[in-house]
Amino acid sequence: MSSNLLRLVGNASYVQGLKEKMRIGKLPLALKALSIGIPADQLLIDVAQAGGLHGKSDGCIIVGPQRQVSGSSRGEPLPLCREPLEVKSSSCRSGDRTFGIKSIRRSFRHLFIVGRKDNPDDWTSLDALDDKCSLGYISGEDYDIALERHLVRQGRWPAASDEPQDVTVTMNSRKRTGWLSQHIRWVGFKDLTLQWWQATVGSSVLAVR
Repeated sequence: MSSNLLRLVGNASYVQGLKEKMRIGKLPLALKALSIGIPADQLLIDVAQAGGLHGKSDGCIIVGPQRQVSGSSRGEPLPLCREPLEVKSSSCRSGDRTFGIKSIRRSFRHLFIVGRKDNPDDWTSLDALDDKCSLGYISGEDYDIALERHLVRQGRWPAASDEPQDVTVTMNSRKRTGWLSQHIRWVGFKDLTLQWWQATVGSSVLAVR
């Protein structure tokens, strides 16, 4: 059996048997990604909660191949690159804008946050997910910069840099809560498109043909 959730969401009996933690985070992301045209061979979301094929990460994004820059007129293609990803989920704490994210670890290149106003009636319905969910994204590089600034201000850098972080983030608000909010890019599920994904996550994700 495949370990990639994007290849399993069409199996109704399998989806119904998913644990709650998987349903509220990885499943909505997998369903929405497929619906906007992200192929299952380029976005891998591990069905295991921990210690699966992707180790500590929740999956990976396949990047490449690309032409490397060289002095010759003919560059050699670079091999495929697997960029680890993390998926977090949270229900809103205040209105529909503030979310608490637990145990973020520095083991990713891409962090996706599935935030929801409340639970949809049907976790497999795109219409229901579009009405309730938003997607937040931050790259590993931006996260590391924000974390370092936060810990330096607290006098805890670099001693606490590898500790899991609990954060509160506010979506698209002038008054943003927490040290990470301003670095996260949000989009409602209903407004999530392939164009947004390419521009935000990176066009190199779709470089494989």
